[in-house]
Amino acid sequence: MKPKLSKNQVSRAGHYLAGLTPCSEEEMKSSRDLLNHWRLEHTQCLEFLFDDVYALQILDASTFMAGRIKKYDTIINKQRRLGINSKLKTMADIAGARIVFASLADMQAAAKKLKYLDAYYDNEHDYLVRPKRDGYRAIHLYFAYDTKHASGLKAELQLKTLAQHYWSTAVESYDLARNAKIKFNEYSPEGSQFFLIASKLIELEETGHDQIQSERYFKLCCELKEEDAVHHMSKMLKALEYEIYITKSLSQAEQSNYIALLHNRTLQELEFHTVESLENYLALEERYAELEDYSVVLTRSATLKDLESSYLNYTGDVSGFNSMVKNWLSIASS
Repeated sequence: MKPKLSKNQVSRAGHYLAGLTPCSEEEMKSSRDLLNHWRLEHTQCLEFLFDDVYALQILDASTFMAGRIKKYDTIINKQRRLGINSKLKTMADIAGARIVFASLADMQAAAKKLKYLDAYYDNEHDYLVRPKRDGYRAIHLYFAYDTKHASGLKAELQLKTLAQHYWSTAVESYDLARNAKIKFNEYSPEGSQFFLIASKLIELEETGHDQIQSERYFKLCCELKEEDAVHHMSKMLKALEYEIYITKSLSQAEQSNYIALLHNRTLQELEFHTVESLENYLALEERYAELEDYSVVLTRSATLKDLESSYLNYTGDVSGFNSMVKNWLSIASS
């Protein structure tokens, strides 16, 4: 039987692995093992979150939900970025999920219901009321669960409309293609203003607009067109559509709740693998750990379709955002 996980040990391991605190080779090895144990413990947390969401019956045919466990190297990079004062034990998005809604009204109604869950704790990030500097809009809710080997593990649930989802997918795809970091609030001369204007247009579309706002809407479409004329963003984003090729998919019979995504960043190829056990996933991750071209992600969803729809960035699908851009540019030209 595995012992209870010590949160102080977990935080110390995070500092060792991020190079924030000196340690021995033995401490480094034990820290890697501890972090993997900590990550897999969050799969229970993710399961509890899915169960709670399903019990609320807020999902219908127009919504989709999927989750993931944060990658090992992503956790280390975040720890390094946040510094010595940040503790791994309090990282709230190791277990993360998102729900995408057809409308803003559906999304806000769901958020209200989710806050009544016993596991919800008062730490909401409402990026509708206060968007991020780059224009990111969504609602992030946080939940805490006790698992078999740890107490108070956190899970983050992102709520987005379809348009917000398309926007954030396009930002991530652009960042990856241009080695930019708009997602992390770093300014990009080429793309930052373009995405900020697009976010404002989505906000006006979702909240409705009177005559004055309609004038602002047209003005924003014209500003987007001006940005596009200088930086050719629409052409560049069009070239990114389906840049990632799915070389191994899964039949319906092969699908399970947990699916591993194997991404070859050089060839831009994506494979889906059934996860028979969490130990099986760690073995897959370890097999590709030393290969810089590869990235492995552990995901959770009810169906492969839900997974593909929820994480468009994994499949490189920016077509939804490009359709919105095409419409805005057409309005500006009318």
